[in-house]
Amino acid sequence: MLTSGATVFLDGGEVRAPGDPVHGDRRVVRSLPALPAPRPRTVVHAHAVDGRIGLVVRHCGEVATVIGLDVSGRHVVRVWVTLGPDELRPWNRPDSRTRL
Repeated sequence: MLTSGATVFLDGGEVRAPGDPVHGDRRVVRSLPALPAPRPRTVVHAHAVDGRIGLVVRHCGEVATVIGLDVSGRHVVRVWVTLGPDELRPWNRPDSRTRL
C-alpha cells in the first residue's frame, strides 16, 4: 500500500522516535515497529486526523497513538504518527472521547 517514495513523520515528544522524516517504503515499514505494540485492551478506530484518513489507537481508554495518512489513488504516500503524551493531550480531553 506504500509508494516506493513514501515518507513517515514521527512526532514522539517525550517518547523515543526518530526525529527526522524517514523516506522509502522499506525504511518506513522498519520505522513503524517504534509504534506501541498491540496489547490487551488496545482498540484501533478509523478516524479523520487533521483532514486526512487516519487511525486512533487507544489503550485502556486513553489515546496512545494518532496516525494520519496521505493517500494518492490506492497508495499511501505519507504517514504522520503522533506518539507523545503532550501532543496527544487534546485527544484525551473528556469532550474528545465522545468523537469516536
